[in-house]
Amino acid sequence: MTSERTLLILRWAARVGSLLSIGMLLAFVFGEGVDTAALTLSEWVGLLFFPVGVIVGMIMAWRWEGMGSLVVLVSFTAFYVAQWLLTGALPSGPWFAVFCLPALLFALVWLFDNDEGEKPHPPALPI
Repeated sequence: MTSERTLLILRWAARVGSLLSIGMLLAFVFGEGVDTAALTLSEWVGLLFFPVGVIVGMIMAWRWEGMGSLVVLVSFTAFYVAQWLLTGALPSGPWFAVFCLPALLFALVWLFDNDEGEKPHPPALPI
């Protein structure tokens, strides 16, 4: 059994981490000044899954931890599969996975919160 305090700390760690990930991903996309006319098919597919799918999943996870973390995980996996199928190579480095780490925390919150059979939604913001 997970205490409410531990669950609250995990939930807010996931939320803060998701804000950091979303902020950094948006900074990369808009800071680079992406020329959409020059993008190839593989780049469009990559952008659909990463960062768009990851950002959508992170936002969803604020309300529905399980579904949001699943969207992030599916987008992350689909990004890697699409890159391998379209380019013949996998993206290198750990950074794509690092941006998705908050989704693992959201998944833990969902597992622990639903394990107790109590409320399916997160508590209201402590104001």
